[in-house]
Amino acid sequence: QMADGGIALWPGSSQPDTWITSYAGHFMTEAERMGYNIPSGFRQKWLSFQEKTAKSWRADPRFRQTATDQAYRLFTLALAGEPEKGAMNRLRETANLPRLSSWLLAAAFAKAGRPEIAGNLLDVRNTTTEPEYNEYYYGSDIRDKAIILYTLTLLKNEEQALPLLKEICDNFSGDNWYSTQSVAWCLFAYT
Repeated sequence: QMADGGIALWPGSSQPDTWITSYAGHFMTEAERMGYNIPSGFRQKWLSFQEKTAKSWRADPRFRQTATDQAYRLFTLALAGEPEKGAMNRLRETANLPRLSSWLLAAAFAKAGRPEIAGNLLDVRNTTTEPEYNEYYYGSDIRDKAIILYTLTLLKNEEQALPLLKEICDNFSGDNWYSTQSVAWCLFAYT
C-alpha cells in the first residue's frame, strides 16, 4: 500500500494501480465479511484513496477503460458499505458507457440498496460485453460473464442468471487456463 492508500502492482512502484487498488479492496472487504481481521489503518487509507479518486473522476471519451475502472471502484466502495452516491450518479449519466461498466455500476447501486436504479441501467437480455482485455484490466470473457452473473443474482434475476452460471461451469470443467482474477470473480459470483 502506498502512502496515499492506493495499492501498487509491484513493490517499489512509484504510483498505485487503480484497478489493482479496487481488486485488493474487493478482497479485503470479502475477507472482513468472512471474519478476518484487517488492519484498520490499511482499510481507512484504502477507503480514503477510493473516495478521493471516485470524486475526482471525470469521463474521458478517448479512454473507455477509465469508465470501467471507475465503475469497479464504485462497486468496491458500495461493497465496503461506503457507497459514493454522487460519483455513482455522475457515472450513470455518462454517455456511451461500456456494458461492463454498466454491469459493475448496477452492482454498486444494488449493493447500495438501490436495485431499481440498477435494473434501469441494464438490458438483462444482453449478457455480453465489448472486449477490453489488455494489461490494464487483467480480464477475460469469462471474468466479464462472472461480473454479469453476480449482478444478476444481486437483482434476483434467476431467469438470466442460471444459463450464465451453467455456461461458466461448463467452461471451468474443460482444460482451459484462467487468470487469478477470472477464477476469483467466477468463484465470487457463484457464492
